[in-house]
Amino acid sequence: METCNDSKFHLHEAVEQFNIENDGDIFLVAAKETLEHGQAEVLFEVLEATENRKLLNFVGWDLVKIVFQFLPDDCVNSLHFESYNKLLHLICNSCNPREVCLSLRELLSRELTWQKLVILLGLLRLTGSRLGGKIGKILTSILVSLQRCLQNRNDIVEQVEILETTLEFVDELIEKTQNTLANVSDDKTAFQEGLLSFLIALLEQPFVLLEFKINSETQEQDDIMKFAKTIVRMLGVLENGCLKRLFDYGVHHRNRIQKQLKVDDDDIDDDIDDVNNCHSFVGLGCLAFLTHVAGLGKQFIPVITTGKYYLDTNMVYINTLLCHRETQVILKGLSLLLAVLNMVEANTVHHSYIDNMDLTELLTNLRHLMTYSEDSIIRQESVKGFRKILGIFTPRGKYRLLRSLHEGEIQSGFAELLYLILKEEIANSVENDSEDSWFLGSKLESFLDEIFKVPPKSLQSEFGIIEESNRVLSALNLLRFLLLRDTKNKTTIHRIFPQLENTYLKKLRDVVTFSRSSITTLVQDKEDEIKGIVVSKKTSDETILNVTTVDGSELEQGSPKEQIEVLQSACLTLDMIESILARIGEIGKDRQSSCN
Repeated sequence: METCNDSKFHLHEAVEQFNIENDGDIFLVAAKETLEHGQAEVLFEVLEATENRKLLNFVGWDLVKIVFQFLPDDCVNSLHFESYNKLLHLICNSCNPREVCLSLRELLSRELTWQKLVILLGLLRLTGSRLGGKIGKILTSILVSLQRCLQNRNDIVEQVEILETTLEFVDELIEKTQNTLANVSDDKTAFQEGLLSFLIALLEQPFVLLEFKINSETQEQDDIMKFAKTIVRMLGVLENGCLKRLFDYGVHHRNRIQKQLKVDDDDIDDDIDDVNNCHSFVGLGCLAFLTHVAGLGKQFIPVITTGKYYLDTNMVYINTLLCHRETQVILKGLSLLLAVLNMVEANTVHHSYIDNMDLTELLTNLRHLMTYSEDSIIRQESVKGFRKILGIFTPRGKYRLLRSLHEGEIQSGFAELLYLILKEEIANSVENDSEDSWFLGSKLESFLDEIFKVPPKSLQSEFGIIEESNRVLSALNLLRFLLLRDTKNKTTIHRIFPQLENTYLKKLRDVVTFSRSSITTLVQDKEDEIKGIVVSKKTSDETILNVTTVDGSELEQGSPKEQIEVLQSACLTLDMIESILARIGEIGKDRQSSCN
């Protein structure tokens, strides 16, 4: 094994060679061999010498990467850590800071343990503090590389030192924009946008994926909230005390393609101005959540007189969050939606707002979540948000919205929700004796004509009416409600009832009769199959029992016994439909008798 004196000898030879040829390659080879033999202290002693400062500055770019790669993964617990750390600090404090920063930036693209990443961030802080002049672009490129590094990690939350060191680094950079860059306005502006993009991207990954328990007192939540507060504070400082520009960003850039922050590691002079100006909508959505829901950074929120401003500016972010695949992100979008809608006074938004394209997208997203989400909390919160949206509109707006949502082919459960809301609006109008209500008279009558029709899907098979049962039952309940509550015929229901008897109720009874007959036959066949009377055998003419979920997928048929249970459940649904049909018939006859 090479001794300490051997290492010194080889290093001094390399130093002499550098002094003659001004070529640092030989010294770099000797330095690497010295480190391979565990002689970091020897290398430090040689480089620390005053007469070797020129050499150190010459090889610093490459040497810092060589030394860093010798750090063990669990570097903090290594016996030789202090030796490597002293050596790295010597390089960062002595060499050209611009070159060392660029060299350290390249290391961010490597796969690093969290300990080595924290060490690297500390070195970047140290070297970055020595930069001067027009440094906006180089610092921005470092932030871009750091962002890409963090986005590829899944241990950021578990290892709080990563976020802690990252935010300390960014905090120093923000201070630098107030001091070093103060007299270089163009450079300062570009770098501030780079800082904004980085912090907003940090909100996208990992903060938007975290569960924020607002009133939690656990240490983990304390750390998360502490970091979140720090980011919001930094954004407020960069935006001169008001976050309005960031809140408005989505409205002005909704059509902008959000670009990935990509900078060639070998060319930091690439134009990244466009990158700086493309902020993450998911990150901005998380910022809106932190300010409007978690209550952070209230001092940076603009004082606005109308809640509609918050709705206008946040819908694009809410839509972005609702379209995300992660449950925690969707829930943040729903929480933000409810918080924003609570700021809007009920029954005040003009009906023309229904044509707003962000609102149209929002309603589509909510409808999809209500119908297809597997998470019950998401479905429930989506219904709350949907109802809240309806609540902010004037009566005409509610009417327009309900009718537009009822158009075309809609899922049975969604139709049930629309009919329930319509029933509530009609009840309010009847109770308040509103003469010009949109939910009474001829306006309502045309809507009822669309509702009281046998759904086309009900006619497609013996199970069609079962699949549409929510829609059919809610429509029948609405009809029964109108017949009982509207004693003064304000909804015109009693005038049009004879027509409904022929065009709607009679057809519905026929469909139920057909469905019951077919299902009863299937039950008998399955019972015979269980008894062994009939051999289970599928033919081209056989009716196959298909059970379809709300998302359109088919469940496995199961055993004959399980199929019988499904068929019997379908019969119970038909019983409920027949029961309401019978009750409606009785109410109609009683009404006709009283009129006569």
